[in-house]
Amino acid sequence: MEKEENDVLRQSEFKIQLYGLRNITVGRHQYDNVVCYGESEFKDLTVVLDAERDAKLPGELNSQGTLPTLIHRHLPDKYVIETECVYIEPVEFLVFIKHGNTISICNSYKRHLEYEIPIDLPSAIVVKCRVLATCRKSIEEKKYFTSRTTAHSKIIDFKTLFTKVDVDMLYQLALSFGTRNGNSGLRPIRYFYRNKTEEYFMIIRLHTNGEMRPYLKNNGAEQGSVLNGRVKGLFFSTLVDKTTNRPQPFSHYGPVRLYVEAQLMCNPKCNLYFSDFYCHNVKHHLTVVLMPKSSPCNELCRQYLLQLDIYNNPYLRVFRFPNGSSCVLANMGIIVEIFYTETVNVSHILESGRGYMERTPTIGRGFAPSSGIPKKSTCEICNINRISPSEKNKIQNI
Repeated sequence: MEKEENDVLRQSEFKIQLYGLRNITVGRHQYDNVVCYGESEFKDLTVVLDAERDAKLPGELNSQGTLPTLIHRHLPDKYVIETECVYIEPVEFLVFIKHGNTISICNSYKRHLEYEIPIDLPSAIVVKCRVLATCRKSIEEKKYFTSRTTAHSKIIDFKTLFTKVDVDMLYQLALSFGTRNGNSGLRPIRYFYRNKTEEYFMIIRLHTNGEMRPYLKNNGAEQGSVLNGRVKGLFFSTLVDKTTNRPQPFSHYGPVRLYVEAQLMCNPKCNLYFSDFYCHNVKHHLTVVLMPKSSPCNELCRQYLLQLDIYNNPYLRVFRFPNGSSCVLANMGIIVEIFYTETVNVSHILESGRGYMERTPTIGRGFAPSSGIPKKSTCEICNINRISPSEKNKIQNI
């Protein structure tokens, strides 16, 4: 029996994490910044606080959690943490927020946490967050209190929103990429195209009067994009083979491909905005947002994205011939994707002969995940956080 108890003790692991705090007051809000940090195994009760040490979130090696928690991002730079449960009695919520080597701690005594982060977070950075719901156990003359954690969130990563300056930097990276790769130039294209599942087009035919309706952009590609969860649209592709002038004969997104005449969607009555430059593995993609000049989406895009001249830009443009006719040109040196913000009447397009459908083989999973696929954060080409301060200054002064 004694041997079994000793085995249990040896297998148990305890760690002390100690934070040295400095109180910060911003307006009516208060929070604490961690200015020094130390940790120790339970067998050694001496903890050395070190101002140079990179502080960790509580239980950082354990990313799991029992407290469902959401991050709401509001333009231009407001971030709200909300727990998805309501306690019968108030609890002490401790909110740990880490960006770079800085950790801040906020607290709120409530039954339900809906807390606006009072910290001025920089744009376009990754922030880590963990929420502890604690129950106060005892207090000694207002000097200290002890508490027991009743639930904790998983460690949540979120990216702060891009400003227009950040979008401009990303655009300059895209231009540099084109120069570096000997930009193959613009080619005339007749159609934009879009692959989806058979079920997707069946729903359009049977339940939405033949209309392909825009839906909220997911968190795919750049996580800091202001479009994510905020602007509705439909993605179309432009890439064609340089020899056959046809799209690739397969798709990652579904076995049914819809072609729509490019000039039906891209014409002088439209506005065009650059929004993203990213990669998942090797090939780089560039996203432009396309909409009629009358669209209400223009207001947000003008404020946060980079508007392009629809007649003169390196990626997608309307070209006018001397006789008054026109065509659409797209860049084949990069995968140009179009995020179109309006409803597309598929039935009308097919009946009028301004588009058609065909079947294509699928590769990979054969459909797009609803949450989207984030961009490759380690790529040296398409991430603005990889730019040196001197390069950032050069881009900002262009």
